[in-house]
Amino acid sequence: MLVRYARALWGMGRPLFLVGISPLYLLGVASAWHDAGRIERPWLLLAGLLEVWLVQLMTHYSNEYWDLETDLATRHPTRISGGSRVLVRGTVPRAVARFAAVVCLGLAIAFGAILMGVLGGGVLVVAFVGLAIFAGWYYSTPPLNLKARGVGELAI
Repeated sequence: MLVRYARALWGMGRPLFLVGISPLYLLGVASAWHDAGRIERPWLLLAGLLEVWLVQLMTHYSNEYWDLETDLATRHPTRISGGSRVLVRGTVPRAVARFAAVVCLGLAIAFGAILMGVLGGGVLVVAFVGLAIFAGWYYSTPPLNLKARGVGELAI
């Protein structure tokens, strides 16, 4: 059962998207390095990428939970639409996606606080992480459901 849940979480986490965001993150790092001429705390780079991935995973898991009915109605899913199909196939209960989203939300908040306080990430970390968490959580979560209002992709 543990292996089935781990595979389901991997699939719902949309690893292609996690890998896909990495070059954009590294482009930001390269830009900061170019502007500053150095990176003072190189270990913050990996910590920042982990934070990005936590927020992204939270968004994917939440979207899987809230979009199940739409995903069930999607007859021709693609790699970027129609969900991971994990819940559609009934591989794990729907509640697993919600639980995973809430866990990633908590971890993203806690890790963002660590980045700001302990690791010296700065106040901007809180602003960016807070905005990312808000937009990611409410991408498909009621009552805002940003994607249904036509601003979901802009928010993401």
